[in-house]
Amino acid sequence: MALRLASLLPWWEYLLGVVVLSAYREFEQRVWLVTSVMLFDTSAKWLNYDNSQRRNWSDIPIVLQLQDLQSEYSEIYQQEK
Repeated sequence: MALRLASLLPWWEYLLGVVVLSAYREFEQRVWLVTSVMLFDTSAKWLNYDNSQRRNWSDIPIVLQLQDLQSEYSEIYQQEK
């Protein structure tokens, strides 16, 4: 019995190698697809950056700080004027 199992070991290793290689190839194909989609999306956003449709910037803290700073300097300018 042990002799039979020992003779099957190379075939088992071969089968395991084929399964692992097949799974790795499938993984590479899926990663390539996801990467391609992400690259396409990023390049589309980059090419259309000047066509922004955003109207409300109040959810970005730095924008609110800059608006406060602008109004503060506007008040100072109006007082000095």
